[in-house]
Amino acid sequence: MNVPSSMNTTLPAGKVKSSPGRRNTSVWLLESGHMLDDELLYEIRRKNLTSLAEELGGQSKLATKLGKSESQISHLIGRNAHKPIGEVLAREIEGLAGKPRGWLDRVQGVNEKLLLQITHEVDAIAREKKARLTDKRRTELISLHYKIFAEYGVDRETIRSLLRSAIS
Repeated sequence: MNVPSSMNTTLPAGKVKSSPGRRNTSVWLLESGHMLDDELLYEIRRKNLTSLAEELGGQSKLATKLGKSESQISHLIGRNAHKPIGEVLAREIEGLAGKPRGWLDRVQGVNEKLLLQITHEVDAIAREKKARLTDKRRTELISLHYKIFAEYGVDRETIRSLLRSAIS
């Protein structure tokens, strides 16, 4: 999914507009020039912050490194995490953790182009079937089918078939 030609690609990364056809969802322009909706971006940030916590030795050590309380970290990545990691907090975390700007926004160890293609495929099939997917269900489908494709080498046509049967 590339940035539409009508959009100035020199825009800074960040929230750019409402996503057509999706209520209360924003689209994020990533530094790579790709766009993701906010629910998927928040999930990517959460997974990356969880990985960072593991790398440092746990949530407690992450809290210390970031100068946050363990409770604040738990709200972001704990078992019952409920706070999204917004733009300002993401950049603050990256700076304090010594990560490059935009690190939290990128799926680490994952082919971003493939992830975006599967995202596009999920959205296209949902439109084709006139299905209304919740943000949570959409994210689940994208994650699952990316994993099937990337880790098990299942071909694209099989992925499309699986998606068509999963989306009703």
